[in-house]
Parts: sequence; C-alpha cells; structure tokens
Amino acid sequence: MNKILTFFVLIVLSFSNVGSSSEFEDSRAKDIEILFNELADSELFNGAVLVAEEGDILFKDAFGEADFDSGRLLTNNSSFYIASLSKQFTAMSIMMLAEEKKLDYEDTLSKYFPEFSEYADSITIKHLLNHTSGIRNHARSTRPRFAEGLRNSDVLEILLDHEDVNFLPNEKFEYSNSGYVLLAMIAEIASGQPFHELLQDKIFNPLNMSSTRVYDESRPEIPNKAIGFTGLGERFEYNILTTGEGGMYSTIEDLYIWDQALYSKPLVEPESLEAAFSGAILNNGERTNYGFGWAVRGNKVNHSGGFAGFRSFIMRDMDNQRVIILLMNKLTGINLGELSSDIQEILDRPYLEK
Repeated sequence: MNKILTFFVLIVLSFSNVGSSSEFEDSRAKDIEILFNELADSELFNGAVLVAEEGDILFKDAFGEADFDSGRLLTNNSSFYIASLSKQFTAMSIMMLAEEKKLDYEDTLSKYFPEFSEYADSITIKHLLNHTSGIRNHARSTRPRFAEGLRNSDVLEILLDHEDVNFLPNEKFEYSNSGYVLLAMIAEIASGQPFHELLQDKIFNPLNMSSTRVYDESRPEIPNKAIGFTGLGERFEYNILTTGEGGMYSTIEDLYIWDQALYSKPLVEPESLEAAFSGAILNNGERTNYGFGWAVRGNKVNHSGGFAGFRSFIMRDMDNQRVIILLMNKLTGINLGELSSDIQEILDRPYLEK
C-alpha cells in the first residue's frame, strides 16, 4: 500500500465502530464513503465507484466532473472509456462462439488470416486469449502508438509487416493488445456480424446493459459520456476505432450487471468460465496468472485499463461474491489496484457481536 492510501485508510479506521453484524454492514459502507470523500477532496479520485457483496450493493457514488471544461458533474450513470476491461467481453464473445461450434480454441491464426507468415500456423485462438501467442504488441510498434482513427484493419497491416513473433507460442506470457484485436476480427468472421453488433446481440441486450457501447467505425453516440483529462488538465476526446483490446464505454451500474451475470445468468457453461478464470499452462509446465480476459489470483480475478486520462479497474472475489468497480476520467497518482486492496481491507475488518 502506498503512503497516500495508508494515510487515508488510517483516517477511515479511526472512525470505525464495532457492533452487531447489521451495524457492521452499515459501518463498512460509511467507511468507504469517508475514504472516497477524502480522496475526492484531495483531488486524487475523480470518477465513479461501486462496491457490492453477495448481491447487495454496499456503496456506489460518483465524485468530481465529467467534463472539466463545462463543469458537468459525474453521476452513477456516467459512461467511461474502460480501455482494457473490454478484453473480458471480447473473450466472452469467443467463448460463446466456441460453444456454438462456430470456432474452436485450437483453430490457428492462419485459418482466419492466411496472409500471415508461417508462424501463424502454430498460433491458436487460445494462445491469443491467454497472451501466450508471441504476437507483437502493436501499441509498441515503431509506427505512432496511438493514431486518430486507427482501425482493426490498420493493426492487421502493422502485424503483417513482421515476419516473425517475439517468442514461440506458449513459451511465456507477454501481454499483447494485438492478440485481442485479432480475436475481435476472428469473432466477426466466425459470426458473420460486425463486432459491435455481435456484443450488442449476445451480451449487452440480453443483460440489459443499456449504457454500454463498442466504439468503432460506426462511431455510436455515447450517453452521459465522461471526457478524459490528463494530469496536466488537457482534454482528451477518444477517437481511436480499434476494438477487442479496448474500444468500449460503460458505467459502474452496467459493469455490476455484468459481474452478477457471471454468477446468476451464465452466458456460457461453467466449464467455459472455469477456463476463463484459470491461467494458461506454459510449455515448461508453469502456470501463468492470466486466463481469458482476466488476471487470476486464486478465486480473485481482476483487470485494469488505462488510456489518456481514463483509468478503470474491476476486482471480483468469487469466494465472497464481492466486486469492486473503479472508473476514472482524470489521471492522478493513485493506483486503482492498491485502492481496491484498501477497500477489501475495510470489507474484511474484524468486528465483535453484541
């Protein structure tokens, strides 16, 4: 825990009371509120937060401005660019298509893109999901890292310029946004639908995630959109059109619907979810800490995202059916993973019964 968060957590604990179980529930929510009020007042948190346990929302609120230029305030319905949190939805679309027999995890990259060099014959969809493919990360290309209007087809062109990979498939884990761009394109080929329509039809509409959008070449309107601002106060209008690795806007409430659906309204069979929440086994027998769109730590899974002022984090503790969702639209020095851990400390605080 960094020194800033340690200070605020100590403030929270100093206000804590012990008592009956029901009083403890109330005190936890109050303590989380105190923590975020302190962070917001110190300009360390400008965003929205939702904390829930066993199907009950303990705390949700929004702090700060959706647009610093206009002074428009954030609400619980504000829509944030969620960056790499999008990967879990890309992975879900692949799992659903696999269960429908429209693709197979062992399908090779060359099956869908024969224009790749021979190395694509040994890279499978599962390697792409696990970040064990060796495919280069286009975000680290010698071309501009982020370009206005960059599309999936542009990323494919960048990747085709390389005649080799960083390492042989399944030799190691190396995070690659390019792999998830390719997965979105594979999903389109296998389903016969544009990626944004596929996710709308298979995930967003069935779950009533009415404020979630894939932002691609269709350039959809984003309801209640938060604008990203850098730490220097520079405005950032998201205008990149790639999907799969990112490209999604959502709200804390829609992401909570998503979390709950993974328990109560499964989109895929339990076996598919078990694979999603399990690390890959490398050629040397070691297990990685990344499944299908999720970082894995035992029965806790999480993912972070970040891009030009937007930052996002989701943590799911499946033992306690807890979820912590953090969305921000201004870059600050706070680490959302550490903030999530601090919230968990509040949730785990011992208490005495009367």
